Amino acid sequence: MGLAIGTLLALLLSVNTEERVWVLLHGVGGSGRDWRYVVRELGQVEPLVLRPSLPNRAGLFSWAENVVEFFAQSGLLEREDRSVYIVAHSFSGAVVLFLLRTAYELAHQNLSSLETQLVCAQVRGRAARACQQIKSGWRALLADPQQAQRWVRVAWKIEHVFLYHPALRGACGADLDFLGLGGDATASLQLLEQLHDFFYLPIAHITWDGQVTITNLYGGKAFMISLCGFSANDSMLSYEQQRLAREAPGYRELFFDRRSHFDFAFSPTAGRQLAHALRKLSHTQELTGGGL
Repeated sequence: MGLAIGTLLALLLSVNTEERVWVLLHGVGGSGRDWRYVVRELGQVEPLVLRPSLPNRAGLFSWAENVVEFFAQSGLLEREDRSVYIVAHSFSGAVVLFLLRTAYELAHQNLSSLETQLVCAQVRGRAARACQQIKSGWRALLADPQQAQRWVRVAWKIEHVFLYHPALRGACGADLDFLGLGGDATASLQLLEQLHDFFYLPIAHITWDGQVTITNLYGGKAFMISLCGFSANDSMLSYEQQRLAREAPGYRELFFDRRSHFDFAFSPTAGRQLAHALRKLSHTQELTGGGL
């Protein structure tokens, strides 16, 4: 993040609460530094851009819990309106959608039923561990109304989510992590490969019936040699793994660029282009071809 919590809170409170705050979330193996080139461009025109470094080997539930904790500690929950814009790369994209879905079911008193419907006996491999962690996490929320309310409050602060090359349906090579080098994160990616529709459908429960706008900026090259094979991937994810392949109020998917998974973190040009597109999309909600 680069700022002490006290300093950050003071900055947040000094910014007009009607102005948006951007929160940039990295993926597995990443950190807030991944966004340095994006921030150079985006930070020139936006009042506050945050890029926390979160534990990057955590599973789906724990990572979402860390995002909730960041909102609480940074003072984002003290803002009066829905004005937080999230940009979520890779696995963080799946995390944000999971957070929004969980909060929706909590707010509508349906999480207990959803927890019962999640049957971990039907999943295989390390995904079973990730499944059990989610069930345990949901049960903990149901037993702790105060923490459950924090999840709901976080969801209510989010106005727009930009997914960038998100790992929504697993990731190429996740099943090959036999040594568990990716920790619970790769176990959760294996789970999403097997049960993605369970967590994402209906999409209206993720967009809070259209109150949260979600723009999925997926991409990659038509031909790229990687663990994904030879075609339609970004070196880490296939096109299919980045998409829900559905349209719904509040959710849309746009083919954004022909770059590899981490280009934005290493290429100043790619970072600037992404920031420029985010600024334009946040104002016009329109995207022309070629990644702007």
